[in-house]
Amino acid sequence: MEENTQEKEGIVAILDVLGSRTFSIEDSQAFLLKRNRLLDSIEDNRQLIRELKMQEGQDWILPEVISFGDSFVISWEVKNKSIWFLLAVGLWLSKIIATGFRNGLLLRGALSYGMYIKDATAVLGPAVTDAANWYDRPQWIGAIATPSCGHKLSYIEEYSIAAGKQEDLDMLSTVFMKHSVPIKGSENVLLWSVAWPHQFLEMPIENGMSGRSAFHFLLSKFPVPYSTENKYANTIAFFDAYANKYHEMNK
Repeated sequence: MEENTQEKEGIVAILDVLGSRTFSIEDSQAFLLKRNRLLDSIEDNRQLIRELKMQEGQDWILPEVISFGDSFVISWEVKNKSIWFLLAVGLWLSKIIATGFRNGLLLRGALSYGMYIKDATAVLGPAVTDAANWYDRPQWIGAIATPSCGHKLSYIEEYSIAAGKQEDLDMLSTVFMKHSVPIKGSENVLLWSVAWPHQFLEMPIENGMSGRSAFHFLLSKFPVPYSTENKYANTIAFFDAYANKYHEMNK
């Protein structure tokens, strides 16, 4: 196999934009401008993952992004096979989703962990299949860890508790939260979910507008077509659930 398509182990995330299937030509033109702004922001935020304090001796490789149509595929090779990179990816995804709100794009997706191959135009393999099977299942705006990937987050949680690593537990709590997620054609499923509301709740209050009011202000700019109202209600419920947890942690 050629070197540039060799098998890799790492994290794969798939995000798509809600509502794009009904775009008119004018909507599509506006979307392309918003998408390009989001891609610029993704590149800027890519460097912010260096802020995380990772385990000593880890070798950094920055994640890569492929965009096509209304979808974004993110891949991040983990050279030392450390699933702690999941926390860095979760932080990055939370920033991307919050930036989407601010740029007029509602993003939904899933992240997985496993093997994949990649070239300049495509990412393929079991990790991609896992993310692809889940990214459009949640009935909301936001991102989940696939059940398989969630086991790794549970390992981080249990290991941190057993080892008394409160700093790691605190980081996990600001990046992911277990939540009963509404799934298309199924019962709600308890899944680790990207804690993107954290990005709003950390905002300083300006002109009397809190992070929660800023979130509702941005959400009010989007139309709510008939039969999609549950997705918005589920999104607000997740925001409120995380906000309650956030305020408990910061008492």
